[in-house]
Amino acid sequence: MGSQPRTLALAPDGRVWVVNKGGASISIVSPVTLAVVQTIALARASQPYGIVIASDGTAFVTHEATGRVQRIAAN
Repeated sequence: MGSQPRTLALAPDGRVWVVNKGGASISIVSPVTLAVVQTIALARASQPYGIVIASDGTAFVTHEATGRVQRIAAN
């Protein structure tokens, strides 16, 4: 898991997305194995905090440092 996990969201495929504020990343966790299966790097020092995932799998992440919302396309 990344540094300073803050919020999580459940994706339509059942995986859990965890926003890591300190590590500027998102850890995607398998609900079966509880292992991190993918890590998404975000802009350095962006301080990501909140996350929501739409029904089509598109994620929206808030960045505390910039006050912006980043859209991450569904895979």
